[in-house]
Amino acid sequence: MITRSHLFKLGAAAALISAVQPARGQDTEQVAAFVQTTGDKIVAIVNGTAAGGAAHASMRGIINAAFDVDGIAEFCLGRFWRTATADQKTLSIGLFHAVLTLGMAARFGEDPGVKFTVVSSQMKDKEGVVFTVIDRPNSPSTAIDWVISNPTTNPKIIDVVTDGTSFRLTQRQKSATIMAYNGNSLDELLRTMQNRIAMASD
Repeated sequence: MITRSHLFKLGAAAALISAVQPARGQDTEQVAAFVQTTGDKIVAIVNGTAAGGAAHASMRGIINAAFDVDGIAEFCLGRFWRTATADQKTLSIGLFHAVLTLGMAARFGEDPGVKFTVVSSQMKDKEGVVFTVIDRPNSPSTAIDWVISNPTTNPKIIDVVTDGTSFRLTQRQKSATIMAYNGNSLDELLRTMQNRIAMASD
């Protein structure tokens, strides 16, 4: 038997759901717009006339504004972040800026004619996920998912998943492997990163 009390509870639950759904819809729209703006800025560099150091500097500026590089560096270093010195943390953040810049350049390519499309977005727990596709000349389409923290207050990209492969999980695994082969030396990891970045930048 449905009592007046049950009806009141059902009505309250329905009201709560109806209030939450529009809010989450707004959240997904916000993260989608944030990623669209970020992607458009990167595409403008790739499809523009700037090259070399100028293009690299512009890409780095976008990374600095849109990504939580500090958080990514901390995640990738895992437990070693807690014991790192202030200088080691500063250097690691700078190196991850470079790794992200190179990674975004590789995903978007260097040839003009790149197209960036936001397909859909959703909220997953407290994070936003935006599904996009990058189309490059003479290359197959690339599916990229962008994971966004603080979607409504201070959105920052904390992970980029390319064709199912997480950037920060991959980097964390690479860091752990390098550390394991070098006596868990953070300095050696940072030197290895510097060398690899220098080779990739040549």
